[in-house]
Amino acid sequence: MSLEIFGVADDPQNDVDAIVGLVAAVQEAQQNEKVEAFLSLFRKADPVWTTGHGKRLSGWQTIHDFTAQVLPGSTRHGTAAYTPVRILFIRPDVAAVNVHQVLLNSDGTRADGPEGRPFYILAKEEGLWKIAAAQNTQVHENP
Repeated sequence: MSLEIFGVADDPQNDVDAIVGLVAAVQEAQQNEKVEAFLSLFRKADPVWTTGHGKRLSGWQTIHDFTAQVLPGSTRHGTAAYTPVRILFIRPDVAAVNVHQVLLNSDGTRADGPEGRPFYILAKEEGLWKIAAAQNTQVHENP
């Protein structure tokens, strides 16, 4: 799966590398149940997170409280891997990122179950890319 890049960034290679790194940091924090590491990826000013089951969380404290409740213990049956597949620089400091998500068993092999298609809106603040809004959508096959 190749990464598609559209739009204009301030520093194209560094911005792309930083965004790919942010997606990797989401994966690392979730796989290792690191609540504070996960939350550090969000901007402080009114982020929005919609879970794969459609629960909308508005504001940093709400996302914090939810994550602190559900992330610990969440990987006992497996986890997920995240691969950015498309970055659209809406402005040099705002990017839309499509991510491909697959479920993994505890041993790291591919698990049965729906894939996900997270979508992140990132904002560059003080030189760092942060999640401003995100939606994690499960893929359901049509009958």
